[in-house]
Amino acid sequence: MCLDTRTDRYNCGVCGLACHSNQACVAGQCQQLPSDCTTAACPAGFFCNQGSKQCDPGCNANSDCPQPGSCDTRLHRCSCNAGFHACGQQCIPDDSTQACGPSCASCEGVSNAVPACTNNRCDFSCNAGYHRCGDACGLDTDVNTCDSMCTPCQAPPNAIPVCHNQQCDFLCNTGFHRCGNTRCRWPRRISPATRGRNWSRCAAATRWYRSSTRAPAHTRARRAAERWPTSTPWPPVT
Repeated sequence: MCLDTRTDRYNCGVCGLACHSNQACVAGQCQQLPSDCTTAACPAGFFCNQGSKQCDPGCNANSDCPQPGSCDTRLHRCSCNAGFHACGQQCIPDDSTQACGPSCASCEGVSNAVPACTNNRCDFSCNAGYHRCGDACGLDTDVNTCDSMCTPCQAPPNAIPVCHNQQCDFLCNTGFHRCGNTRCRWPRRISPATRGRNWSRCAAATRWYRSSTRAPAHTRARRAAERWPTSTPWPPVT
């Protein structure tokens, strides 16, 4: 795997170009290391090992490290300040969407959303008018991904599904009216032509639908009188 071509001695400058054993990769260039670091300075990114008198990879001062960062002179290791993480030879803000987390990943944009880097992981937030459905953003009025559960909306016969205020609902087709939250009925009203048959009212509408039973004669007469108070009660009480 090709790493940072600015410091990787096996991929110096470009992937696959290795430096000699007595060379180091400094700023993408193979550079000769001194044979005795007590008499010649080590290049940037190396420190002088007093025991071996060789230049070993590591830092010797804060200035050897990417900023904002510091050098642990005991371990000769650089570390980024709080709120930053290392990406190659740089210290990147933890919320950067261009280099998110330890893998320094670029957060790919999701349609109708704004990318984010949260807790060292790529994430996103949906734009206004959209809500999250897994790894995508669904339109708030989309009947296929309605509400926070992204539920496909279903409609009863003679109706079409709708998603309103992120809740599934339905609209009755032309010529039908709604009866509660479960059905659409063909509208009819009681009239003398029904000859007194019993028509009962929908819970959520002012129209009437036919019942399977026939009301007693006195009940039919009372209902007719209530609906046509100025006319002669019909049908006559028998």
